[in-house]
Amino acid sequence: MTPALRLEEVVVEYAPVRALDGLTLAVERGEWVAILGPNGAGKSTLLRVATGVVRPRSGAVFLGERSVARMTPREIARTAAVVPQEVWVPFPYTALEIVLMGRAPHLGWLGLEGEADYARGLAALARTDAAHLADRPLDTLSGGERQRVLLARAIAQEAPLLLLDEPTTHLDIAHQIHFLDLLRELHREGRTIVTILHDLNLAALYAPRLVLLAGGRLLADGSANEVLTESRLAQAFGARVCLARHPAVGCPVVLPLPGDRATAEA
Repeated sequence: MTPALRLEEVVVEYAPVRALDGLTLAVERGEWVAILGPNGAGKSTLLRVATGVVRPRSGAVFLGERSVARMTPREIARTAAVVPQEVWVPFPYTALEIVLMGRAPHLGWLGLEGEADYARGLAALARTDAAHLADRPLDTLSGGERQRVLLARAIAQEAPLLLLDEPTTHLDIAHQIHFLDLLRELHREGRTIVTILHDLNLAALYAPRLVLLAGGRLLADGSANEVLTESRLAQAFGARVCLARHPAVGCPVVLPLPGDRATAEA
């Protein structure tokens, strides 16, 4: 079966930095993959390349069987939906209006939403526990509320591939769990999910497959037990950690250790 997303020897440069350095990666249909790595590892660039926002200097990117370079923005949007870290909106659109923007790839040439589109938008807000925000302007919402609205937009877009860039950053612990539980539901319904996560423990708890990047290159790829090792994390992050086991589910738990820098500063 053709992977949902495939990168072949992709190189991206933001002079003088090479953000992706010959990265090859395939995400199969129906997989849930968490992308991990330190700041500057190339995680966000990977998502931008996947949707054609950034064109690689060399290499190839495919959504399904098609090269992203040969797809129109509308075709890409029907295939992949993005939940970004932040979104800038120039007008005081309401949460529902933002969610309905996810319906754009499915609208006719007039670009007008019908009753079915509104129903999908409201249902998506309900799934993200944001129905009560429907009439609120986006610029009046907290960071966590905005993130739930952006996920609702991605759900309403009805693309088979979801790409999420640090989606839990602005959420408190209760909404982090609700958000990731919802992603688990979407995954079980057949969506392919690629999500960047800074929280290694949440990644280990939820994502069946972890991909660890460092310096734009693939450092490790596999289960939490295979990827989250003390030596690999020290290599990627330059930080001392120790590993424990989650008492309920048995997955690795990453615990920080004070290092030489912390000792010197103390």
